[in-house]
Amino acid sequence: MLCRGLSDDIITLKNIKEYNDLWYSSAQEVDPAVLEGHWRDVLTPFGKGKEWLYELTLQHQPRTGRILMNGGELGLGCKLHDGTHSLSYICHLFQEVQGQVIEIPRNFKGGNPSDPDYQDRIDRVNAKLAKNTELFKERGRILTAEERHLSLPEPIRLAYYHRFNGLNIPNHPAIGICPHILPYPTNSWYPIEDLLGDLRLKKKYLPLIDEMFPDTMPEAKDLGYEFRAFLNSWGSFIGKKRTDGDQLFVKTEGRDGLVYYLRDADVPNLMVLTDPAEAVDQYCEFHLLRKEGRFDFRPWAIPYTG
Repeated sequence: MLCRGLSDDIITLKNIKEYNDLWYSSAQEVDPAVLEGHWRDVLTPFGKGKEWLYELTLQHQPRTGRILMNGGELGLGCKLHDGTHSLSYICHLFQEVQGQVIEIPRNFKGGNPSDPDYQDRIDRVNAKLAKNTELFKERGRILTAEERHLSLPEPIRLAYYHRFNGLNIPNHPAIGICPHILPYPTNSWYPIEDLLGDLRLKKKYLPLIDEMFPDTMPEAKDLGYEFRAFLNSWGSFIGKKRTDGDQLFVKTEGRDGLVYYLRDADVPNLMVLTDPAEAVDQYCEFHLLRKEGRFDFRPWAIPYTG
């Protein structure tokens, strides 16, 4: 289910600090016990600093990179979580930029493409999948580890999905499950049928998606389409219609390196971005600077012709 009706309130660092039980402004302050068993590796970028964290963003998305580098220092907010069997903390990495909070998501240690042991882990996963005969019978092919970030053009992939896993403008100090406006964490990329279902356009347009991108159709009933959005402008402006909004899609199966642009749910007139890196850089700059109105992707868009 997609997230609509996001709050118009700007979440500030003060809001985040007040919400969290613990707040750290340097890696030296962090109590190791707080991060024990914590699945996100937030400590590595917190210790290495913004220069390391945004080095590739500056190289490949310079407008966005400069704004992030000129923002506030990194901070770590930890909220006590009452789990099933024990108490633990959930920690998030934050930075204040232009007066609003930006969360910088990370995967577990070894799960970020910049991690030294990332490729070894992928190789182990692939070797295990290759031996799974039941899965082979079910799908009719040998599966490999899901690396959605490889679906993106290299500049976008390296800038937002190498040393961190997308960006998030929280609409509540609790962070929640809904990323907001900026390039999403890979585990939040949603399939086209979810968007169309939310807009009540699934019956009308999903057959057209099947015709356009047959290689992205799900292999099993419990799986989603592999035509997934990594960016959604919902919540960044007030649309007159439910369908008003911009989504950027990629093919996570049958990868072709293209970024597809859907404007106002107009599937028959789906577009492709000619310079996706420049378009995304200017889009992120637009929202990090908190400019009013709707960003326009159309200067970089051409019709998709199949």
